[in-house]
Amino acid sequence: SRPKITKVSARKLQEKKLIQVCDGITDAASSNDIARAVHTELTQDHSLAVTSANLVARAYQAGSTDNLSAIVSIFS
Repeated sequence: SRPKITKVSARKLQEKKLIQVCDGITDAASSNDIARAVHTELTQDHSLAVTSANLVARAYQAGSTDNLSAIVSIFS
């Protein structure tokens, strides 16, 4: 397989979020649902680690049995 590589200026990324998840997460929620959940968590002052863990927990509770991992980052 070939990865899709996109180059973006670092200035355009300031304060943007990067959400990386395994397919087990997307089996349980759409990309929009995941983005909304991350936004809600971060507006409630949850840390990036807690936000990531909560994405995994939600997918597990929804019954996903595939790989479950998530990383949320904010560019500064």
